[in-house]
Amino acid sequence: MIRIADFEEYRSLASGLSRAVTNNYLLPSGARRIIARGNLFAYRQPGALFLFERREGYFKLFFSVTDMSVTLPPAASPLTAFIVRRGSPDDTAARWLAERGFGHAVERIRMTARTLNVEPSMDGVADASPEEAHALFLESFDILTADLPLPDAYGRLLAVRDGDGSAAGILHAGSPRFIAVRPDRRRRGIAARLYGAYSALRQDAGVIRAWVDADNAPAVALYGKLGFVPDGTLAEGWTFVKESS
Repeated sequence: MIRIADFEEYRSLASGLSRAVTNNYLLPSGARRIIARGNLFAYRQPGALFLFERREGYFKLFFSVTDMSVTLPPAASPLTAFIVRRGSPDDTAARWLAERGFGHAVERIRMTARTLNVEPSMDGVADASPEEAHALFLESFDILTADLPLPDAYGRLLAVRDGDGSAAGILHAGSPRFIAVRPDRRRRGIAARLYGAYSALRQDAGVIRAWVDADNAPAVALYGKLGFVPDGTLAEGWTFVKESS
C-alpha cells in the first residue's frame, strides 16, 4: 500500500474505473480531511482500486472493481467495509466481499424524526471533551462501530454528568450522530435529556436521522420512544468485517 500525499494523487488513482462493483467512495471534503491527517492509503492493480482509511486498530475499506477475479492485498489490521443497500443482501458487492473472506454482516436501519418527544432544554447538560467521548464510544460500541473520527469531531459533544463530574452519557450533536450511556446509568432518562439538549440547539426544522443496528432491540425501542421511525429499505446497509490476514 502507498500513503496518498495529496488530493490530486487520489483523484488520479480513482479515474478510469467503470465501477462494476463499488463501495461508497469518499466525498472530496472527506478525502481531503483524511489525507491531511496522513491516514489514506491506496493499493492499485489492473481492474481494481482499494482505498484504506487507517482508523484506531483497523482499516476502513473503500473499493472499485471492474475485474471480478482481483484479490485484496494482505492487511496487517482488520478491515471493515460498509455498503449501502442497492437491492437484496446478496447483491453483487456483498457476494464479492463474502467470497474474499468477509463475514459478520450487520444490517443497519436509518430512523428519522421531524419532531422529538422531548422537552427542548439544556438544563443539566454540559459540553464534553473529544477524549472522554472517544473513550465512552469505544466502551459502548466496539472499535468497528464507534466510527466517529475523534478527536476531530464534526459537531458539538454534549454530556450529562454524575455528581463526581464523570460523564454518564454523551451525545455527538453532529453527523454522524452518536449517543452512548454508561451501562450502570441506563434507563434513567439520560438519553432523553441529551436529545432534549440537541433539540434546543437545532437551528432548523429538518429531518433528524440516526443509524441503529437492526438487531439491537433496546436501541430501536429507545429511538421509537424519542419519536424516530424506520424510513424504509433505502436506508439499509451492511457492515462486513475481515480479520487481519
